Amino acid sequence: MRSIKTILSLSLSSIICFVGFTTAGIYYYQSLKKEKFVINEFVRIESTILPNVISLLLWKGDLDGVRLLCRERLKDNRIDSIKITDDKQNVVFHADHENNDKSFSVLKPILYNGKNIGTVDITFSISELVDLRKNIFKITIFIVLFVVIAAISSVLTLTTQFVHKPFEYISKILLELKNGNYEWRFQGNNLKEIQPIMDGLIALSRELSKRDKQIQEHTHCL
Repeated sequence: MRSIKTILSLSLSSIICFVGFTTAGIYYYQSLKKEKFVINEFVRIESTILPNVISLLLWKGDLDGVRLLCRERLKDNRIDSIKITDDKQNVVFHADHENNDKSFSVLKPILYNGKNIGTVDITFSISELVDLRKNIFKITIFIVLFVVIAAISSVLTLTTQFVHKPFEYISKILLELKNGNYEWRFQGNNLKEIQPIMDGLIALSRELSKRDKQIQEHTHCL
């Protein structure tokens, strides 16, 4: 036979776990979406502003200024490498960090007064995003585990307190009635659904006690 406690525990735990998984999934998606937006904005701004600044220096022939600017930008760990070529495909500047597979490149033309005077190839690192994704995933797993453990513990406690104990108490009362003890004391219960059962048991005890006395009196007379 199936236990009511088991059925309720499994049902409530499943619902709470589902809510926990959903919440964790939303958290993971939203956190990752936010970080992707920040990185995309950085890429957009860098790939727009850097060619514009370089164009003026390159037009003036200030190659030292170009190199100094690029070295300053390479101090940002989100930029892996910068390669600049002029309109004759001569490499004006090229520097990068250690090889990084977690990266992608953006190639932009260098324009001055509408004229193409070169290209800039910027390689952006996504290591930070990859690491962040791992950290967010770990946090998400922790949330899920916490919710599952908390749900199971809470449901078991509640079902034991409000379902298992009342029915266990009713079983004891029935056993007392079976043994002929009709003077058991009702300790009360705060569950609305259990109260009619308790009222019925009280009425049954009184009726059985009354009949038992009648039988004893009748037997005594005989």
